[in-house]
Amino acid sequence: MPGTRPIAMVTALCLVLFAWPVWAHPPVMVWPGAPDAPGAPDASDASVVEAEEALRAQGVSVISRAPLRETLDQHRERRVARDEERRLGVEGALAMAQDHYLSLRLTEMIDTLQGAQADAVALARPGRCDGLWELQFRLGLALGLRGRAEGGNEDRGAERAEERAADQVRSEARYELALALDPPRRPLAELYGPDVTAAFLAAVQHRSDRMPRPVSLQIQPADARVEIDCRVREEGPIDLRPGLHMVRVSAPGYATWAKVVDLRQQGALRVTLTALPPQDDPIERLAASSEADPQPSGSPSARAAVWAVAHAQGAAAVLVVDRGADGFVVRPWGRDGIGSAVRRPELSVALITALGLLDDEGRLVAPRPVVDGPAGDPSSSGTRARKPVLRTWWFWTIVGSVVVAGAAIGLGVGLRPSPAAAEPVPGQLIVVAK
Repeated sequence: MPGTRPIAMVTALCLVLFAWPVWAHPPVMVWPGAPDAPGAPDASDASVVEAEEALRAQGVSVISRAPLRETLDQHRERRVARDEERRLGVEGALAMAQDHYLSLRLTEMIDTLQGAQADAVALARPGRCDGLWELQFRLGLALGLRGRAEGGNEDRGAERAEERAADQVRSEARYELALALDPPRRPLAELYGPDVTAAFLAAVQHRSDRMPRPVSLQIQPADARVEIDCRVREEGPIDLRPGLHMVRVSAPGYATWAKVVDLRQQGALRVTLTALPPQDDPIERLAASSEADPQPSGSPSARAAVWAVAHAQGAAAVLVVDRGADGFVVRPWGRDGIGSAVRRPELSVALITALGLLDDEGRLVAPRPVVDGPAGDPSSSGTRARKPVLRTWWFWTIVGSVVVAGAAIGLGVGLRPSPAAAEPVPGQLIVVAK
């Protein structure tokens, strides 16, 4: 009948447009979390690959992290090369200071060591503080020797006496900082002699006479990693002896802050990190502000930095996977925040349950309780967040398949030529005008 073909085409087009949002399931990216229990160095990568395969088997669109990891490694290799240059510079300063020490050019020795201190502090890490310890010890050595060398000259007057006394105080402070960095370590007596050993032991005694006192830490962002004297600060109150301390504060997406601070006069330490420019490459920003790919799953700073990377790759959400003692822990990072942790013995169950905390656009479904159901019971409903059937991907996949099939049938019927129009009916008169 007339108009059948246009009506069929319009109907099929409307059905396709209606089904398009159903087919466009937002892709996700899997990211390794900081493990609760120590494991093999490549355990986090193995968990990510396993999680990606499990999600693809469930029909979820996944953006592979493998190419991204290669880019992160390349950026970190360049940073390691820059750090190596700085390390060589610190070693060169220590060697030059040793030459100044042997020739008793103490002021030049102090200037050389102080010029290298910023690099030595920036390079110091837990378990890797030898260079900073050596630098602080030699500063204490040079300051103490300068004070004693000038002590025998009575022509310098009272002002020089004050400077000598100040040098002795600064010398002891540097020795005490070296003690804070590595308490058991002592200078070699056969290399520096009994006088230096005695001065160092005097600093040990003075330090032990001062009891630690509470120190208030005011750090922004609040989830930043804080290292004091080459040791990671744990949660809870902190007590420190008055004096010099090496402090390093870092967080993903922020420039690292590392300095030697004096807590003799103040009982609080306030550090506000500076965010790296957002217009920079998000992959480079993450590599510049984090030591490794695994990130704490509950860290807002890590979420923001990783989310920027995932969003640039086209992901709508991130699933952070940890391998715990009782199975797997998966936490969804959505567009608008961090979801509850899902703990399950089976990785596939944990992943699908975590996906249930996100809507189709990668936003957290709220309100939702904490998702920590009983181990081995993925169907428990007491604390498990569930999506309504109309918001599940499998329901709309079925609907989309039906819609596509209907559209194909509609197009086929509408576009098929009718028998009446295919050939003339016998006895019908056809007039052709020329």
